[in-house]
Amino acid sequence: MGPTSGRASEAIGWLIGCVVAAAPTGVAAQLRMDTVALRSAAPAGHEATVSALSLATPQGAVAPDVATGSNLVAYAAPTSDTPSRLVTSGASESALHDAVLRALWPADIVQRSDDYLRRYPDNPSAADVLAQRQRAAVAAGFLRRSDVELFRAAFVPQSPDGSDVDDLRRAALGDADAAFRLAQQSPLLDAVSRRRVGWLQYAALLGNDRAAYALSLYYRRASQPLLAAQFEARAVALGFQPPAGLDHARK
Repeated sequence: MGPTSGRASEAIGWLIGCVVAAAPTGVAAQLRMDTVALRSAAPAGHEATVSALSLATPQGAVAPDVATGSNLVAYAAPTSDTPSRLVTSGASESALHDAVLRALWPADIVQRSDDYLRRYPDNPSAADVLAQRQRAAVAAGFLRRSDVELFRAAFVPQSPDGSDVDDLRRAALGDADAAFRLAQQSPLLDAVSRRRVGWLQYAALLGNDRAAYALSLYYRRASQPLLAAQFEARAVALGFQPPAGLDHARK
């Protein structure tokens, strides 16, 4: 290992130390590796792909200059429902844009879009980032409502093959149909799942008629006729046609 790579290792060690020290007592820092394009430990004039640490604590950290004067980036991926803060010092435009595109929690999309727009307001991608920020902000507003029981953990991919990531991203940007598809995931259909109800609540508010009707059935079975009637009315207003001849007592 040469002196340059040695300095990079020291910087990564410094990042880990910062986050572990900042973590609450008794909480272990969980690490995963995300690849971002940064200048680090590369000859002058060359781009290197460096793994930046994404740290499961509320804090982020940034390493001091390594070899070329750029900073390694670490950003938080907390389990709470507050947005994680992306540390942008030294990050390239492509790295920040990728961070916006990979975020799945609406508040994170808003935060990372703000980071991008602050650094690169005149970039050709800025208009698309702004549009995604606006959609995510609306979605985040729905998720803050007391009648939507859907939290950050629901936006973590559940499928072993990652097949739900696209729907999670679409739902984070306010896609009602994607939110309804997520409510139909097989693990959520095995029992009365609070997460399924949360996805249905979110999808219904976004305008999915089938989600609204599914909620009316759920609340009727839960002996909450007022909520059942409310969501059935919403389903009909959204264009849903309830099955003819099926009385509510049998639903």
